[in-house]
Amino acid sequence: MKGYPSKHMSGFIGNSFIDDITICSLEESGISFEELHSFIIRVFKERLAQGLNFKVSNSTLDGFLKYLQSSDSHVFVAIDNKTQNLVGTSTIIIRSKKRMLYGHHGLWAVSLQGRGIGTGLVKKEIGYAKARGVKYVESDTAERAVSSVYAHLKSGFVKAGYYSFPFTNYYSVYYRQYCGESRCRRFFYHHFVYPMRFCLYYVYTRVTKECNGADTRILRALKRVFRHV
Repeated sequence: MKGYPSKHMSGFIGNSFIDDITICSLEESGISFEELHSFIIRVFKERLAQGLNFKVSNSTLDGFLKYLQSSDSHVFVAIDNKTQNLVGTSTIIIRSKKRMLYGHHGLWAVSLQGRGIGTGLVKKEIGYAKARGVKYVESDTAERAVSSVYAHLKSGFVKAGYYSFPFTNYYSVYYRQYCGESRCRRFFYHHFVYPMRFCLYYVYTRVTKECNGADTRILRALKRVFRHV
């Protein structure tokens, strides 16, 4: 796992004041992997209680450590300055495709909603990604996770895809944010390419997949027809 110098983030972030929250890298926080892992499991259980996913992550601490250490990843955490409790975390993984670097905004767990923590974590990730020279950062979240959707859009992401996975019980929105230096290319991607891609994937997924990844009646009927052709 790559380290990255990161200044504490407090005060004004976008339109939110979160000067009672510190956002920094895991290395700077003093938070142990054990604490981070326990926090993630707890937040996932809360999501389960809200009906946002089918199952709680059952990863072991060893598996979690191997996952982070086997990838070019960087972990950010949010600390409540008053209680010194961990209240949020996010992970960005740098990957390569066709000699192009891109970032995948992976794990996201926030225990306090409506305080700008998710937005702050995402902005921290984008700054890190741009410093690494990535071309774009991708992410996905549940369609009905309002605070997560808001944090993505507020942080400059654009809806670029729409999916249904067999291990969840909700439709997922896929996001991208272009991080290259060309403003013209960023405008083109954010206002034409990504929105068009989202529309195509939205129609296809809604027609063919239920929210839990199962085939819709329409797709099952089409499969029966083509099976007998």
